[in-house]
Amino acid sequence: MPSISLDESGKTDKPDYLVSLVSAQYALQKAIEYGADKSGKMQQVLNEGLAFKSLLAENGMYKNHLGYALTDFGKQKHADQLFPLVHLPLGASPDAATKQAGVLRYDITSGAKENRFIGHTLGEFILASARLHDKDSWLRDWSMIGPASYTDTELIQFYESTGNTLAFYVTTHGLFAQALIETVVSTWWKQLHLGSCVPWQGPVRFGNLRTLLGVTVSGEIKDGKGHATLHAWKDTKFEYRGKQISLKKGHKHSLKFEV
Repeated sequence: MPSISLDESGKTDKPDYLVSLVSAQYALQKAIEYGADKSGKMQQVLNEGLAFKSLLAENGMYKNHLGYALTDFGKQKHADQLFPLVHLPLGASPDAATKQAGVLRYDITSGAKENRFIGHTLGEFILASARLHDKDSWLRDWSMIGPASYTDTELIQFYESTGNTLAFYVTTHGLFAQALIETVVSTWWKQLHLGSCVPWQGPVRFGNLRTLLGVTVSGEIKDGKGHATLHAWKDTKFEYRGKQISLKKGHKHSLKFEV
């Protein structure tokens, strides 16, 4: 069976696909978290490190796979380099190469600089920007929707790709929906972030946003200040702005914050 990266249009059967390394690290981390590493070998593999360094390119990003040339950037269908920002979380913060991929995302995929996006690529871009807490990048990605002909004129439905009017492309709908949510409430980095990427002027209200941290979040942000109520749907403990919050199922906790 031939192997291929998430990019789909990339070369087949290459060693050390970036997405494979990310997937392997995520799987090992989860196995350890759930107590499956009885021998300690999984932790040993993580301690020794996977082959990420061998994929580091001169521009500071990871290559798609081993043997990938610098000239291959700008030819991908999807931005595999954003994989840890969009599809699988690896830890409490992104590494330098992943941050660089967020900065240089328009240099990765074919046509992006000409407002052409294949499949769900623009959805990956804007969700990555939200999770990097980069408001300016988020606004740039949002501004591309019209020029890229990514939706109908009333912003009701996302199309599959620029120039392809296959309507209600569910994958892109989901990515943009998540990118909107994570401007106000995000838990991607294993802690609670509130208002970390709000791109709009005026008040922003949100309600009953269920998170994997074990709380639903409701509140409002206005004039750079916000308040939120956390409602625990299970016994939970998590980090918020350097402090630990512990809640029993059914209990509530109020927060005030600045953005």
